[in-house]
Amino acid sequence: MSRILTLTKTMIKSQDNSMLPEKNKKTMIGLLIFVYLYLGSLVGYFSYYVIDMLNAMSQSQMSFYLLFTAISLYLIVMSFILVPSIYYFSKDIQRYLVLPISVREFMLARLLNTLYTLYISLGLIYIPFIIAYFAITGFSLNLLIAFIIAGLFIPLIPMVISLTV
Repeated sequence: MSRILTLTKTMIKSQDNSMLPEKNKKTMIGLLIFVYLYLGSLVGYFSYYVIDMLNAMSQSQMSFYLLFTAISLYLIVMSFILVPSIYYFSKDIQRYLVLPISVREFMLARLLNTLYTLYISLGLIYIPFIIAYFAITGFSLNLLIAFIIAGLFIPLIPMVISLTV
């Protein structure tokens, strides 16, 4: 299991390093964090007003349906984009062929890499929505635990769908 996690960490780092140029790496990481926070604040702003509008009509539970529908569609689209790039079009296969790992470990590391990327994508919509929901309706520990459990399982179904198609 530790070999799989080490291989997954190596794949994630090589994937991140291939996106960033060697020069100005800190600037690019700062820019990516800024863009992620900017998009998250836009999602939070939109979520806040949608939840506020639904709460005014005593329909704040409808926001969960909106959230899970939007996240499912978003993650299916992201899965269809990510899975081919991670499994089929990655140029790092020759680097891993020389390692003493089995095919099962290699494919499981690819699966965990895909799941990690989907969790990062999920956070863009999910975390601002949770913050906006608790800002309007008040904090509830039971609801937070339900959000965390649902957030752990939401990316699995779109990933499986994109892997089988």
